[in-house]
Amino acid sequence: AKRLGIKKLGAFLRHSDEMVVCYTDVYLQRLWTIYEVAIFLALHPLERLTVLPVSKSLLFFGIAAIIYLGQVTQAIIGVWIHFPGLFFITQVPSFFMLMYVFRDWAREKMQIQQRLSQFIVNTSICFCAED
Repeated sequence: AKRLGIKKLGAFLRHSDEMVVCYTDVYLQRLWTIYEVAIFLALHPLERLTVLPVSKSLLFFGIAAIIYLGQVTQAIIGVWIHFPGLFFITQVPSFFMLMYVFRDWAREKMQIQQRLSQFIVNTSICFCAED
């Protein structure tokens, strides 16, 4: 079944408009995932490939929750107290966190490019032909 699936992968990807990669550190160590991306990029332009870091998703949701709580706090307190600096107190910390996340993601993207340039089939986890 695996072998048949691998043989049909090219046909499946040919009919796909876009590809989303849920990226982890293991992704570039597995031979079949590299094969999948290589086939997709042979058939489609790079702009149709989206890489999403799984490690950052929880952090993004956390920051979204902090921004939301800041808005709620601002709305509740703003009803009783008129304080022009309230926005900065409730929202600025979340902007700094967002800057950290984006900077960290930029560094991770550079590491991904470096790992791709150093990819060796013999060091892949799925080196065995039966896999």
